[in-house]
Amino acid sequence: MLSFSPLPKWPPLNLESQIFAVRAASDNSYIAASLSNGQIALISGTTGRLSFTLNTSQESFPSTSLRFHPKNPRAILTVSSEGTISEFSTKTSQAKCTWSTTEKDNQIFSLDVSPDGDKFATAGLDKSIRIYDYETQKILATLSKSQYNADSRGHTNRIFSLIFDPTDSNILVSGGWDDTIQFWDLRIKSSVRSLFGPHICSDSIDIHGNNLIAGSWRTLDQLQLFDTRTFTMTANIKWNKVPSEHSALIYTVKFHPSGEFFVAGGSGETSVRAFSIKSFSQVGKPANFNSPIYSVAFNNNADSIFIGTQNGEIHNYGIQFTRN
Repeated sequence: MLSFSPLPKWPPLNLESQIFAVRAASDNSYIAASLSNGQIALISGTTGRLSFTLNTSQESFPSTSLRFHPKNPRAILTVSSEGTISEFSTKTSQAKCTWSTTEKDNQIFSLDVSPDGDKFATAGLDKSIRIYDYETQKILATLSKSQYNADSRGHTNRIFSLIFDPTDSNILVSGGWDDTIQFWDLRIKSSVRSLFGPHICSDSIDIHGNNLIAGSWRTLDQLQLFDTRTFTMTANIKWNKVPSEHSALIYTVKFHPSGEFFVAGGSGETSVRAFSIKSFSQVGKPANFNSPIYSVAFNNNADSIFIGTQNGEIHNYGIQFTRN
């Protein structure tokens, strides 16, 4: 069973700006949060105190997503709604921007780095996904629905979530407002399968093994588990045992590193809950908040969960994982 500690490990840290994304470095040195004021907040993984902030936009456009490099915990990749992509280095006490590039006339909402660290992907307003070489920042491919073939796969609206298959850097999954999830094979630069139904409005797709969880911003059918081998839905997981108009609209989902549970949160009913992929039901007690939850992340030890909220608070809850 997965359960949250009754009290946070740290006092909540108020960053005074909406938190769109939270991530933990692989060495647990920093917790990073992307903010609506265009900054990245770096928080000590030891003390929970704010170490420093990074400016990603001169015009204070929102910083919409971020990732630590999978093989270099001192490198942070960020994107913003003005189309800027930047890498920051935290090797010294004075973090600095190592490079920056801009997608002209695009707003970027989503980002991911391949598990081998060689590529990264961005997507957002213009319905296209761009694959970059991490080292050179050159575009390797642009993935989109063909304008001339109505039967081609791809997105027809904004894209809000990107995730590489954790075991295969050639497979990328995306989701957005068009109620589809696309599976892209980078070797042929095309979507090879589509799932229909999930309404993705944030970074609310996650993969562990053969399981994909999609969180939708709606009060019904908001948590759907899929099998990536068969591309079929395994379960439609209920937020409440009894359907309610006061249910949660999901902004964020994340598998526990064990893969046996996932956590989810959003607006409406503002709590973070854990669900079993075996029983398809809630386990343990929820962690309740007074503001919508935009992002969650586990630390590398899998004993803490970091929660970012609309009112600018970062929470760190201890978790306990036991097998019955």
